[in-house]
Amino acid sequence: MFQKGDLVRWNELYGDVPIVKDTGIGVIIDCRKYDYFGDKSTYIYRVYRNKYNDYMNFEDYTLQILKGEKNEI
Repeated sequence: MFQKGDLVRWNELYGDVPIVKDTGIGVIIDCRKYDYFGDKSTYIYRVYRNKYNDYMNFEDYTLQILKGEKNEI
């Protein structure tokens, strides 16, 4: 689970198909938990997207944490 303030790589998909439409870096602003089926919870993260200077909602499987990674040249 991600937390507010985490630096993440977001992946925008084509609908429910696991094909990436767009990707970029952003910061998690908010997290909401939804219980649709009782025993299974879904987390939706509101992410500030640096690339577009806007906000968008993502599910956890479309995000990757970047905090703590080192760039290798």
